[in-house]
Amino acid sequence: AALIPLVPAAAAASTSNSGGPVVPAVMLVEQGLVSATAAALDPARPGTAAAKAGDLAGYGQLDTGGTSGGCQFGAAVAQRAAQLLHLPFSHPLPPVGTPAAAAAEASLQRYQETLLSEAIVVSLVQALDGLTAEQLVAPMGLLSQLVLRSPAYAQQFLEAGGLDEALTRRLLAPDNSPPVLVDALLAVSQLARISARHYSAIARANLCDPIGRLLSHEDPGVRARSCNLLGNMCRHSGYFYEAFVTHGTLDALIERCADTDRTTRKFACFAIGNAGFHSDVLYRQLRSAIPPLVALLADEEDKTRANAAAALGNLVRNSAALCGDLVNAKALEALMELATSPTAVAEADGGASPRVGGSASDGQSPLKIALFSLGNLCTHRECRERLLALGFEAKVAGLATSPDASVRKYVARIQGKIAAQP
Repeated sequence: AALIPLVPAAAAASTSNSGGPVVPAVMLVEQGLVSATAAALDPARPGTAAAKAGDLAGYGQLDTGGTSGGCQFGAAVAQRAAQLLHLPFSHPLPPVGTPAAAAAEASLQRYQETLLSEAIVVSLVQALDGLTAEQLVAPMGLLSQLVLRSPAYAQQFLEAGGLDEALTRRLLAPDNSPPVLVDALLAVSQLARISARHYSAIARANLCDPIGRLLSHEDPGVRARSCNLLGNMCRHSGYFYEAFVTHGTLDALIERCADTDRTTRKFACFAIGNAGFHSDVLYRQLRSAIPPLVALLADEEDKTRANAAAALGNLVRNSAALCGDLVNAKALEALMELATSPTAVAEADGGASPRVGGSASDGQSPLKIALFSLGNLCTHRECRERLLALGFEAKVAGLATSPDASVRKYVARIQGKIAAQP
């Protein structure tokens, strides 16, 4: 039977070459286990012939019950490799600011550089084809961890075929376990977030249908990450707008505004906001999002309220097509309340937000985003006249002396738009 390495439980008590306590990152690099694991994952790669079972002696072994040429062996290697190589990322770090913390950070950096040079991401992606749904958990967990850590890993994931249509559809199959689905969504979402240059590869994977199905998945983490992916797919441009219409993606996305999971609601608002940011192409499809977005201006979480306020502002950013719908849904009153209520005024004067998920100092508070969106609304006569009738001009003037420079800037922007109109 074939054997592959397993880190011993006693490893944490051993020492490195420098004589100090060893951490997994140090051990895996110093004792050649990264290279040996790379060789086990891909025995055919040049320069790996010298990696033998003897090189891994002393670290425990796993009997796969198979032979080196069998699928069972390959699957066991991929699972064990992922578990082994993930250890440094789950190992607790010393207290920040201590010499031990600095040493651990340097060791982790060296470890990540070794993973990159050994092209571990490439080997893991290539190994995914031979794995069952149950066997995908550990490899996808490590792959998503690496893709999120560095654009260099993300590029390796892409070049290795991580976005091939057949593979992505298998990874995003609804009957996969939630950890696999979440990790696959995270990896693709990060690629979308990093650069618009990745959009064409994502488009070739034809993900709108699989993501649409996952928006109603029973696991809230899957629903949340599906919304987040859609938001990142329109982060840089309107590249996917037409595909969203073709596949009916937006209806399922808008439903997530009423999700019982607060993270899903937050990311649904984020995605809807980006769907309205670059042009008004989707405004007609986004009309039904207005009432739930208005309701979410009173959500328990600051970031969700900020995202909802931003989305409403984006629905007038490119045209006045939805002004009547916003007026009828009382979006203007709700945004005014968010920006000029006694609680908002106290926040503008330097107080902390009483809710969760954000703060007035992070530049993304509900107050500031509401003010910016109200500035967008003031561009259009129908909305501007309604705001003036509600006494908005006098209320917003009370924020003009806020000690917060961003608040003052947004108030001046609103006042300038009002003054510039006949």
